[in-house]
Amino acid sequence: MRRTVRIVCEGRAEEYFVKHVRSIYLVRRGNLVLSTRIAHGGGGLNALRLAMAPRVRLGVDDVAIFIDTDTDWDDRQREIAKHKRIHVLESEPCLEAWLLAVAGHVSTGDSANRKRTFAERFGADAHDEYIYAQNFDKATLDAARGRVPVLNRLLELIGV
Repeated sequence: MRRTVRIVCEGRAEEYFVKHVRSIYLVRRGNLVLSTRIAHGGGGLNALRLAMAPRVRLGVDDVAIFIDTDTDWDDRQREIAKHKRIHVLESEPCLEAWLLAVAGHVSTGDSANRKRTFAERFGADAHDEYIYAQNFDKATLDAARGRVPVLNRLLELIGV
């Protein structure tokens, strides 16, 4: 039996990361279909609204949102997601923060500071789709899984 998961990504960076994870972990697994939709920014609330749309939910077993917590996201939206049975993958405060942690780099400050640190560390921002294959191989992700909760939740969602 095939299981289908659709992840609504807040932006391109999240979408590129999900596609990278799919290319590593799901290349030979025929029992899961993983697709993405992109909310084109607008914060967590915008991604949640898209995830609730019938056209996004139609024909899938699980729907998730992959968002930063720094814009339009709070306990009210978490409750709505829970009520609608939407899995939430929260990047606190942003994707770059925990990707830096995956790579073993400690970062502090607000989202803007962490995005700058990420760009300095990797030579490109998180919207560069090639950054993931170059810096986040399977061994790196596997090693970080136990200390980076959002990464672990993503992998659990796709059955890894």
